[in-house]
Amino acid sequence: MNRKEKILQCVRQMVDEQETKTGIDSGTIAEALGLERSNVSRDLNELVREGLVVKSESRPVLFMEASVCEELVKKAEEKDGKTAFSNLIGGNGSLKSQIEQGKSAILYPPRGLHTLLAGPTGTGKTTFAEKMYEYAAQSGIIREKEKLIVFNCAEYAQNPQLILSQLFGCKKGAYTGAEKDKIGLVEQADGGILLLDEIHRLPPEGQEMLFLLMDKGIYRRLGETDKFREADVLIIGATTENINTVLLKTFLRRMPVVIHLPALNERPIVERLQLIEMFFVNEQKKVGVPIRVYKEALIALLLYYCPGNIGQLKADIQLVCARAFLQYKVDKLQYVTVELPVLPEYIQKGRLEHQNQKNDLIDFLRYSDDYHFFEGEETIGNQKQSLYDIISEKYQTFKQQGRTKGQITGILQEDLDRYMEQLMEKYHVTDQEDGRKNLLKIINANVYYAVEEVIQFAEVRLERKLSEQAKIGMTMHVNAMLERIENGIPIREEVGSDIALNHPKEFRVAKTIKRLLEEELDVQIPERELVYLTMFLCVSNEQIKQYTGIMVMAHGNSTASSMSEVVNQLMNTDHCKALDMPLDMSTEIMFEKAVAMVKEIDEGKGVLLLTDMGSLTMMGELIEQKTGIKVRTITLASTAIVLEALRKSLMQDMSLDEIYADLKQTFQFLIKNQDEKNMGCIQHRIITTCFTGQGTAVKIKDIIMEMLPGALKDMVHIQCMDFRQAVDVQNGKEGLQRKRIDAVVGTVDLKLDGVPYISVDELIAGEGMRRLEHILSNASDLNISNEQESDVKTEILAETLSGILAFLNPAKIIPLLLKSFEELTTQGKNRKDIKFRYVIHTACMLERIMQGEIIQHKQTEEIKKKYETLFNRIKQSLGDIEHMLHIDIPDSEIVYLIEMMENI
Repeated sequence: MNRKEKILQCVRQMVDEQETKTGIDSGTIAEALGLERSNVSRDLNELVREGLVVKSESRPVLFMEASVCEELVKKAEEKDGKTAFSNLIGGNGSLKSQIEQGKSAILYPPRGLHTLLAGPTGTGKTTFAEKMYEYAAQSGIIREKEKLIVFNCAEYAQNPQLILSQLFGCKKGAYTGAEKDKIGLVEQADGGILLLDEIHRLPPEGQEMLFLLMDKGIYRRLGETDKFREADVLIIGATTENINTVLLKTFLRRMPVVIHLPALNERPIVERLQLIEMFFVNEQKKVGVPIRVYKEALIALLLYYCPGNIGQLKADIQLVCARAFLQYKVDKLQYVTVELPVLPEYIQKGRLEHQNQKNDLIDFLRYSDDYHFFEGEETIGNQKQSLYDIISEKYQTFKQQGRTKGQITGILQEDLDRYMEQLMEKYHVTDQEDGRKNLLKIINANVYYAVEEVIQFAEVRLERKLSEQAKIGMTMHVNAMLERIENGIPIREEVGSDIALNHPKEFRVAKTIKRLLEEELDVQIPERELVYLTMFLCVSNEQIKQYTGIMVMAHGNSTASSMSEVVNQLMNTDHCKALDMPLDMSTEIMFEKAVAMVKEIDEGKGVLLLTDMGSLTMMGELIEQKTGIKVRTITLASTAIVLEALRKSLMQDMSLDEIYADLKQTFQFLIKNQDEKNMGCIQHRIITTCFTGQGTAVKIKDIIMEMLPGALKDMVHIQCMDFRQAVDVQNGKEGLQRKRIDAVVGTVDLKLDGVPYISVDELIAGEGMRRLEHILSNASDLNISNEQESDVKTEILAETLSGILAFLNPAKIIPLLLKSFEELTTQGKNRKDIKFRYVIHTACMLERIMQGEIIQHKQTEEIKKKYETLFNRIKQSLGDIEHMLHIDIPDSEIVYLIEMMENI
């Protein structure tokens, strides 16, 4: 045995003999072994580097075997099974290693190790320090009566004398203004923990004064020279800065434990969901009213850019709840309701992030309940858990196991097969076909008929037949479930942890089945039974074939139908669908029919459109945006290409993109020529711009297409661009012919020579739409009739207002404003653009008034007198809204509405 091994054995034996495990100093070891102390110290430090021994930063330095220190941590946790860290979100996830560091720092003999917490603003450093303090009290390291003293070094950063006085105290006369002796925070924290927040703002002299305290447990008050004072203080520092550049190296050596806390965007999204739930629960306790959070609002909160991390997330949720609470008071609602319009715009933009990333939790939430309640009731023990608790647990298991969707699906199928075998064996059902006939002999008749009904319901909702195995299995399972509930036997939780993630449609049906069974059998079914019910609905999934949808669209009374009929007969199928567009049919009607048919024929693999010319060639992109169904378009509808498309679609292993690519390659010459001809139908091009090319630009495109007269719609192509594409156009890199660009509309002006720019503000609240019509009509020598359709789609208005309003609910205010407009206008003035502007302007006006912001008008009295009749009619038409919102609309605001209506 060499010298180092003897020293390690000596450390082990001597610490083991200690009643209170505190560690052994190098001098004691040297004396026991008869060795030079310097040699012992050198070997001990080598053992520390190898991880076999740990040492304290106290004086004298104490050494202990690493495994013994780990055992102390475990014993401390075994006292009651839980620690102060147990309820910290991320304890088994992103903060697991940090918590282990924190526990080790607290428990290290004899009084713990000084610790530095590092991380961006709002990552929870103060909360983590509080948990370390609670853990120290729980473990008996400090007495429960001792305090956690918190001091923010930034408060006195510009006055070194004052900061040292606050920390160490001062003697009377130590500096100007020190009129009496004063104790410091170090003295107050004696026996406890001192948290120095923003420790990087502590001046170098302050760091140096802490050396003596950290090394030997002694210090002096400011101005004292005759004596030292003693204090046993564990110091925890917190900083947002790079510790290697803002703290003295000698100071860092005295902070042996450095714990880095991750930013919010570095933590799993399921932890962010848990944080959101916790903050909503806290707010519900404050307001004392149930809070209802809609899933789209929840998704936005999960995905928006939150640079202030957990601190900002908490503050944002407080703001959102405050806005929702105001609406609850104003509208006298039953609940505090958190919907998208209540969220600030920067949070709403979080929904766009999902377009750029694939996330199973968000996919699952989109198929979950429409909203989630926070009612302030304890649901512990055998009470029902919240839906999102279930989501979090299952998603966490899925992620921790690191399995792919394919692996999970296979494992679930094996689980279900094993479970089915157990049920069959239990009920002695050996013949699947005869088994169903014999079920009444072995299970309750009420169960049999209740399950029979829900199976019929499931087949209708899923639009397919369930396998005989699934039907028998579900019937037996429900009977067994009732026996478990009656006997108080809990269900297994490890089976099917991600079934809902991979089969959202079946999961939705299972939730309805659960409610039907509860009503029919008069029983409360545990929420986790949803997993098993969903699994039975998935048994026959592999037997169902899915094909790419094929749809032909062409101008004329029967052009598309004729081609579809021919290719279906040749292929002996009815898979190819057709949609004819008579020459007197409007584009809007054709579009709505196309949307409905795409929804009908999509089997989950998307739809291939085959079109002939004109506006039909551009509908695919719009249909995909509206339905979310993947759509590809071939701009040539001949019998030959439709036949080939149908043949390839019936090959189940071919995806939509593969079929599309093959057809483009096979018929590339014809398609290229046809595409060039179709582009000839487009006489005008408009570019809509915003910084992302998604949110505002797409919204502007929808508004323009909604407001354009029918005569122009077929002749206009609108392209959405982001900031980078816009710059490419400016620099001549984008492949667009500038002579074909009639206008740029949006938030980014391309500054193209001779191309007019219309800002989004002008489009929505000014004369932008009328100006755009004028530009297009002059360019094509087309006279636009003033008699336009008066219908403005409420969804377009709602989408526009949702990004503008902070308090008002667009869905509630828009119908009232449309009613007001109809009361004010005659047929001649009932134009779409005026109606659109009236609703947008008035909604914003109402919200301003609610917040006490009134816009004055210099000519209020003159215009009021000149248009007295119209003034009174506007006032009367808005009376119901005034009453509902408990406001009084000032005369000056009504005058602005008169100017809009009369185009003054």
